[in-house]
Amino acid sequence: GGTAPKVTSNVAQRTLTSGQTYEVRQLFNWTSDLSDVLAGFSFQEKVNGSNVHVGGRFPGAVDVSTSTVGVTVGVDRFWQSFPKSIKVEGGSVKVGLWPEYGSGPQFGGQYGTPTAPLPGVDAQSLNDYRFEGGRWKTHRMVFDFHASGARTAAQTASFAERVNAPIVGRADPVKVRQSMATGLLFVEDRDYWNFDSFKRYQRFVKIMGDDNEADSIATHGKVGLKKFLDSGCVNGGQQPYGWENYGDIPWADGYCDLHYDWPGSMLLGFLKTGHYGVYDRARDMAAFRRDYGQNHSTDAAEFWRGAQFYEKGWWHGNYSSGLNSHNWVLGLALNYVMFGDEASREAGLENIAYVKRDPPKTWSGMWGSRIPGWAIDNLVHAHNFFGDAAALTEAGLGVARFRDLEVAGGMNGYHLNTGANPPSTDPWMDNIFFIAACRYVIASGDTQYHPFLQRMRTWLKTSCTVIPTTTSLASANLPYVWYMWSPGAPNTASSHLCWPMIDALSHSALLFNDAGDLAVASVLFESMTRYWQRPALSGPVNALNTATYSPITMRATGYPTSESKALGNVLLWGGSHLFVRAYFDGTL
Repeated sequence: GGTAPKVTSNVAQRTLTSGQTYEVRQLFNWTSDLSDVLAGFSFQEKVNGSNVHVGGRFPGAVDVSTSTVGVTVGVDRFWQSFPKSIKVEGGSVKVGLWPEYGSGPQFGGQYGTPTAPLPGVDAQSLNDYRFEGGRWKTHRMVFDFHASGARTAAQTASFAERVNAPIVGRADPVKVRQSMATGLLFVEDRDYWNFDSFKRYQRFVKIMGDDNEADSIATHGKVGLKKFLDSGCVNGGQQPYGWENYGDIPWADGYCDLHYDWPGSMLLGFLKTGHYGVYDRARDMAAFRRDYGQNHSTDAAEFWRGAQFYEKGWWHGNYSSGLNSHNWVLGLALNYVMFGDEASREAGLENIAYVKRDPPKTWSGMWGSRIPGWAIDNLVHAHNFFGDAAALTEAGLGVARFRDLEVAGGMNGYHLNTGANPPSTDPWMDNIFFIAACRYVIASGDTQYHPFLQRMRTWLKTSCTVIPTTTSLASANLPYVWYMWSPGAPNTASSHLCWPMIDALSHSALLFNDAGDLAVASVLFESMTRYWQRPALSGPVNALNTATYSPITMRATGYPTSESKALGNVLLWGGSHLFVRAYFDGTL
């Protein structure tokens, strides 16, 4: 109603004469500098189809007012989820979540890449928005209706900022720890911890929300998660923005689909630290995982419906169907219990239904124990966060399956994959299983698996972990673990995979009240928080010299194009050790 409509953006206020239209369009085109993603953004403000202003990234809000009424319209993550538009015409405000001028993603089929799509780009994606079956996409719009009096450009800009930076609360993390509500070995961020390793570990979390928390590295400066993404990732030219990408992380094989549960680690990081920047990134990851990162198909003929999309593929998992070996539910569960997000609960229940259709009790014993390990972990989370008692029962049956295979193999604490030549196992996968089994025991109180888990922890500690004898910290060889293991022939030393061993032996120390397990985990933790990028067997270091430490950065020179996995593992597998150290120190 009313006359003389005024449209106000953060740039200016414009009065529309009779019949005129207003539109703002958010666009993106790569510039010649592929290391500067933000430079590729541009928006156009148009009146009657002609540009009246051109800028970079539009904050996502306009106010439309007449002499009698008005409304301010804001779209959360407007430019980040390009293309987007807001149009005013004929007395209406239209939000273009998928505006007429856009298209894509230009899908190249399974195994396709942007440079060599096979069997060829889907023609329907060239002029229309191709939206695969099973995907969700959620947008958040805010409408502030008001009486007469147009908002100023400054007020509209402030409104857009509030839409994109909502107030958020968190539970007191001390109460969370005391209640054991998460079912995890959770401990709050403690400023008074004097251990250098603890402070360094906490900074790994904080660089995900603040570039300034990172160490400065040559030619690149301080690179946290934000700068890493805005630089087009390690080699430039990788696009972390757009409605189908935003919230995911590009890596060596396209997009990682947030492998190893980035949303879970980030949400725990916010709960521990209260760092708003960490929350700001966590909520985008949680939204991607909930919506675009899972197969929401309801077709009963599609066995992997409900599964998380696979970690490889330039179109978010198009490399493979979903598998238990690459499926995580913790982030969904936390997004539900921390913020009441019902869609995350719905997605979580879908995901657990998939796990139950392919339960760990049916594991063949082949191709790695992470398969039942992650499934058991997810089932325990379903019990802890969704109240699913049947899921906990299934988790126990999964532990029993591995135990039975271990007993049949001689009760040596491991099970060998007979499909390998020679028969072998990957200790880091066994770490994943062991952690999940410990979580099952903690959640259920079922102690029948203690002898089996004690055999397993002894093997992990004594056969899979190498702690060099060090006489001087000024010339110390660093500990490592074996990437692969077969009796009498361990193969390939790894430093990075100390992280899951730290988590496994920390759980073991707590479960069996064993200071020896904690001592080994502590040596690994002290080493990895300082030398997390240093290759195994690379010679002695002067551990007394802080200049020899690996920088805390998202641009990890030791893991080019695999930063999402390397840093994701640090976040996933380091936190429980702080809890166990505090427990043994008597400070919980």
